Order: sequence, then structure tokens, then C-alpha cells
Amino acid sequence: MRKITALLLCALMLLGALAACGENPGTIPAPSVSVPPSESAAPETPESPAASQAPDKSQASGNLAPESASPAQDAAAEASPEESAPSAESDSPSPAEPAKAESAEWEMVRDDRSLTDADGNVILHLYRDRPVLKGDSGAVKAINDYLEQANEAFFDDDFESYVEGTTASAEYPYYNTSDGYVTHNADGVLSVSNWQAWSMGGVFNLIPTGYNFDLNTGKLLTISDLVSAEEDMLIAYLRGVIHHYMTDIGLPMDTYAHERLNSYTVADLGFRVDPDGGITLLIPVYELGPGAAGSMEIPTGLSLGQSQYGYMGETGIYRSFEALTYDDSAVGLEFILHLDRSSFMLTPGYVNSELLEGYAGTCSVENGVLTMDCPELDAHYEYRIAVFGEALQLIQLSEQGIRNGRGPGAEMTFFFYEALTDGQ
Repeated sequence: MRKITALLLCALMLLGALAACGENPGTIPAPSVSVPPSESAAPETPESPAASQAPDKSQASGNLAPESASPAQDAAAEASPEESAPSAESDSPSPAEPAKAESAEWEMVRDDRSLTDADGNVILHLYRDRPVLKGDSGAVKAINDYLEQANEAFFDDDFESYVEGTTASAEYPYYNTSDGYVTHNADGVLSVSNWQAWSMGGVFNLIPTGYNFDLNTGKLLTISDLVSAEEDMLIAYLRGVIHHYMTDIGLPMDTYAHERLNSYTVADLGFRVDPDGGITLLIPVYELGPGAAGSMEIPTGLSLGQSQYGYMGETGIYRSFEALTYDDSAVGLEFILHLDRSSFMLTPGYVNSELLEGYAGTCSVENGVLTMDCPELDAHYEYRIAVFGEALQLIQLSEQGIRNGRGPGAEMTFFFYEALTDGQ
């Protein structure tokens, strides 16, 4: 009986213990399974201390529903991978391009290697100037290297032999000097000119040389680099400029000078850029004329960055031009063109431009080609035509030309000398 009573008491105690544990019996936790990470799996984000310390509101309220996403999370969930991914451009801003050099700092340096007699008196003045640019850019180094090489070439001669056994003295010294000038240092262009004075007991000559550089590349420039124009039109115009200048100063051109002029390319012509951006040709002594003519500085009428001003338009021009052809001794041809009046005048010799006399005909300009037809002369002319400042440049295309005996390729340069009014 006591045993039965004891068993009943144990059963009652066990039931009371179960009731105290609540309605939901405990569950056995499932064993954890380690899943290897995949490339697509996002790494876990460590929980911030503030988040770990915040109370769990869902558990406190007994609400087992999942947490509602925040507005920021909603937006992130709706965004496409491309939109949510960080932009490479925004994270890695492109470096700013280095500013282009407009001018340069420089110092003129004189390399003096003059020769003296036993008493220390100078009997041969021998020196050369060159600017040395400041800075360490590649362009600066290239320019300095080029000018230094030109400097060494100047001294590459046995100058002692020039004075040995001669009359060179302190009272009557010899000269081989080269004074340097920076004539333009702006617009990304450095222009240097040297004037060499040469006298070894006889003729005294002055010889100019020009060096023109791009301050951003160190490149040695030609006129083609500074003026926007077709190469063949540009060299034809420059040849016309030279001939016009020589005619204007009364310097005749012999056969040698004509042949020499015809052989020029744009790269052959030395020049300098003046402070105002104008381009001036530098023609050394003996190049196109006798020594007595000396060296020549010839303004071209071109400026830094200038274009050839396109071609003549359909409205024509109201100007009179004087033609100087470098391959023809005859000068003074007058050229008056009125495209809007369908007439032109081509008259040898001087003609009063106000009279509009000459040969009637038709003319037009299309795509840079001037076409002229003159029934009275049974003539058909075609020329490529371009405008350079106050000049017209023509290159003949047709078999017939304004000048008899001139075939295709003949060049004519017309220089403005009188403007016509609209009423003429």
C-alpha cells in the first residue's frame, strides 16, 4: 500500500513539473550544416554595436512576422545591379589634363670663344647667343637640346686658322658673331632668330636664321604648322611674295634666282614670328641675289593661326589686283573680277581700273576653282584660286592661260593695290 502511494505521488509531481514548463514543449535544436560559400553568395555584414544592443521588438511583442524593410532597403531591393553597383567613374575621377604652355621662361646665354693675341687683345670676336628655357618638361628639354646642337655647330670650325698670318688685330679685328633674339613667346610658340655677323678681313655679311618651336611638344615648326592652307597654294603664294618684294625694291632676278625660287618648299623657308604674330621670311645673303643686296626680311602678310580665308564666294570681289608672276619678266597685269556681273578684265600693262574696260565674258567660282570663258578670244581658263589676306593666288588648271605659253601648274599671285566701290 505504501509502495502504491509513493508511485502516485511521483506521478503527480511529474505532471506538475510538465505543466510548469508551458504549453509548447521544448525542441531539440537541429544540427548545424556548414555550407561552402559560393561566388554568388553575398558576404555577411557584421552587425554594428548599436544594432546588437537594440531591443528585439518583434520578440518583445510576440510578433513573429518578418521585419518590414526600411525605405532605403526597399529602394535597394528594387534597384538593378547596375544601378546599385558603385560607378567606376564616380569612384575614380579622371585626372585633369595638364594646362598647355602659352609661353616659357628663358634666359639668354652667350657662349663667347673669342680669340686673342699674345697681349690678350681680341682679334677675332667669336660668340653666339641662345635662349635657355627653364623647366624640366619634355618639350623644354627638346628645345634646349636643339638650340645647344645649333650652338655647337656654329663653333665647329678651325677658327684659329682664320687669323694666323693675317692682318687681324685689336684695331681691325675679325668677326663671327651671332646675336640672338626672342621675337615671339606667346600662343604656345617660341620664335628665336639669330643674326650672324661675318667678316674675315673682307666682305661683311649679315645672315639671319630663324628657329620656331611648339612649346608643348618641342617640335620645330614650319609655316605650314602655323597657317591653315593647302601646301601647294601656300608655297605658290610665298614664292609670289618673294618675287613681289624683290621687284618692289628693284632687285632683278636672274635665271639662277628663278630656278632657286621654283625649287623652294615651305619647309625650306626660314622665318620668324614677330611680336604681333606676323610671319616674316628670312632670306640669307647670296640666296636669291648678289651679295650687295644683302639678306632680306620679307613680311608675308600672314599671321599666326591665320587661314587662307577660304575661297572667293559667289558674290565676287570689288578689288583691283596687280599681278607679279615670278616666272615672267612682265609685270603689271591687271585683274578685275566681278562674279555678280558675269564679266572680267584681263589686260596686259596698266589700265585705269575705274573704266572696267577689257574683254567681256563669263566667270564663276565653285569649290575653289575659277572658270572664265571669253568668246572674243575663244579662250577658256580654269584656275584654282585662294585668298591670302590682300592677295589672290591662282594655279592654272587649263591648257590655256592668262599668260601665253603658260601651261597647267603655272602660278600667278595678284596683290591688292586699289579697292573698288560698290558703284563701280
